[in-house]
Amino acid sequence: PPPGPSAPAGPPALPPPRLRVVDEPPQPDDAVLALDGPAAAGTPVLAVRAGRLVHVAGPPPRGGVLEAAVAQRAVDADDDRRWAVAHARVGPAADLVAEGSALRVHALQDGVLQRTAEVLAFSHAADRAASLPEAAAAYDRLAAAVDAAAAAGGRLTSADDGLLHVAYGRA
Repeated sequence: PPPGPSAPAGPPALPPPRLRVVDEPPQPDDAVLALDGPAAAGTPVLAVRAGRLVHVAGPPPRGGVLEAAVAQRAVDADDDRRWAVAHARVGPAADLVAEGSALRVHALQDGVLQRTAEVLAFSHAADRAASLPEAAAAYDRLAAAVDAAAAAGGRLTSADDGLLHVAYGRA
């Protein structure tokens, strides 16, 4: 028999978020991430409880970050520290920042831990394209990411070797 009508395709599944684990020992003059009190009230906080990484304070992390951190074993099961989630301003990425870590590329702003700098790669944006329309679409996605960075208050600090360095916050 001929095949029946296929189900309509839904939106494409989002890729899991890219995670970066940040655990930087502070130097004497560094600001340090502290998660107690109102300064971090809007920041998702994770911790290991009974051998599992779970959400323990602040709003829940969005975009599958907790699930990705568990699946990737981003934090050791015997680690007793708390971890703040800093969602990227552009794209499906997040940082897990250890409490007590130096704040070098993050800052607490209005209770939310945020990246103060991001790098957008453009030199290999179309590497896996099989056609000119696919290559054009890759650069369109990069242009959209750059527009999103600008809309989030980002400013270009340098462009070097296929990387756009974007900073947020005060000039």
